[in-house]
Amino acid sequence: MRPSLRDQFFLYFTPVYANTEALKAEVYSIRHEVYCDEFGFEAENIDHIEIDEYDEYSHHFLIQHNSTGKYAGCIRLILPTPGQPNTPLPIEEHFFDILDKNILDPSTLTHGRYAELSRLAVHRDFRKRANDRNSPVGLTDNAEEQEHLKRAFPLINVGLYLSAFSLALYCHTYYELDTIFMVTEPRLARNIKRFGLSFEQAGPLVEYHGSRAPYVFKTSNERNISEDTQNLLEGINNVLIDQFRPQLG
Repeated sequence: MRPSLRDQFFLYFTPVYANTEALKAEVYSIRHEVYCDEFGFEAENIDHIEIDEYDEYSHHFLIQHNSTGKYAGCIRLILPTPGQPNTPLPIEEHFFDILDKNILDPSTLTHGRYAELSRLAVHRDFRKRANDRNSPVGLTDNAEEQEHLKRAFPLINVGLYLSAFSLALYCHTYYELDTIFMVTEPRLARNIKRFGLSFEQAGPLVEYHGSRAPYVFKTSNERNISEDTQNLLEGINNVLIDQFRPQLG
């Protein structure tokens, strides 16, 4: 019988809520390697960390590779503070003016009840590329395990998104969070849609570190997530909820 998405994911990876300065340093280090060193989206710095003004009111997540202990990737959920309009989302500052109001009118939103997924970054050792013939580098010397790992790599992205979703849906239940934004390439949006995370494109493609568009997910659509993905989300909830609950009260 084909193993479930949940079984496949937890065979290789564990979600981690970055609730300490040491874990946040791992997040910022991965981001620097990907966004600064590798792709040049942001300027390099001598501290080898990539950090911005939104991190102060963000919640960060990591995916850890079980057999090596290495962190495979990271993501953040930016949660604006209710009643503090000086805690905007990146999408507010760069994309709200191009949103399709037939899909979502920004004027109908209540500050503090929407969030944004951003800064998804996967370490190069765990990113399968067509020209990476020997990837993953340094993770295993066993050819059979290496092939299994390559097939597991797409689960890193969905595991990161679901880790952030775990917190967002908790906030939906207890704090009325109702909208999740992200800005990404259509290809990545299509890939995560395969797992039942149906973000709707809410504006045109623009040039922003490549062709990207704003997307929106209404937390009331949680019931539309596929059964297999819901099962994985439940497993991730079981790991993370006791980690992030103390941060939210």
